[in-house]
Amino acid sequence: MLHQTEIIADPNDFWGEHSGSAKDVVFVVQDCNSMYAVAACLELLKLTNRFASEKKYRIEVVRSVESAFSLRSNLSTRTVILFGGLSKPWLPSEIGTRLLRTHLPCTDRIGLVGGAVLLAAQVPFLRNYSFCIHTKFFEAADEEAIQIAPEDVPAFRHGKVHSATGELAALHMIGSMVADDCGEFLAQQVLSHIGLTFSSSANRSEAENHYLRLAKGNSTLCRAIAMMKQNVEDPLCLDGLSKSLEASPRQVQRKFQRFFGETPTSVYLNIRLERAYHLLKFTDLSIDEVSIATGFTSRSSFNLRFRRRYETTPIRCRASRYQ
Repeated sequence: MLHQTEIIADPNDFWGEHSGSAKDVVFVVQDCNSMYAVAACLELLKLTNRFASEKKYRIEVVRSVESAFSLRSNLSTRTVILFGGLSKPWLPSEIGTRLLRTHLPCTDRIGLVGGAVLLAAQVPFLRNYSFCIHTKFFEAADEEAIQIAPEDVPAFRHGKVHSATGELAALHMIGSMVADDCGEFLAQQVLSHIGLTFSSSANRSEAENHYLRLAKGNSTLCRAIAMMKQNVEDPLCLDGLSKSLEASPRQVQRKFQRFFGETPTSVYLNIRLERAYHLLKFTDLSIDEVSIATGFTSRSSFNLRFRRRYETTPIRCRASRYQ
């Protein structure tokens, strides 16, 4: 039997710890052989939770249609992903078929992967939609009069129904869902992080991407973040930053508070500390050299601020790279 803890180590990704704006996503997995791809999709959603300013998804993984619709969340706010494989047809039980017909139309969003698209033959509601279909299932889809997407793509969306040709193509489908829910910027950040696509966000740090997303294209704030990144070793004072931005210190502070809920000093410190963390983890620079390289005038000040930010010391952070 498949258990949640076999798929995701972090229990906070599952239902039970509620966030008002989080979306419920349930994966119904046809075959254990698809779990490698399911795990990759779950990683995308977990990364979205991590990169977003708040938890975006609560996740559940089940092995039957019956289990999917016995869960306690509201159907109208739930995404149901029927994760099929490529090796055999999906043959739900009589009860499962009845649940798909009556409950699936009530869900917020639907995802069909691999052979799951052939379930459209048994669920009248799905006949209103088009799907991208693996070549292996073309003949069966044609025989059942299932509509095939006009584009030759690995993932396709038609209204509230998403589809993917196969298990790994489901990553593109999940990326599309994240873009719908959280915006294209965050979706590209997540996809770039795992190397599924490339965008300019791949060259930016997690903190930089976080603040740029919150800036929502505001030119002053985007320039400010870029200047902070370029001046980590010799940090600009607020007056110097404001002068470069051709704004008053008060104007800069107001914009930071409005968009980020933080002061310029706090944002700058987070960018510097993240750089320090990466230098400690991925270079052989001494702790003193890291401290200097990230603009701290004393080792004690660096230690104090690093510990507040990461709840560990620079020494322990450096030691963890060898574990």
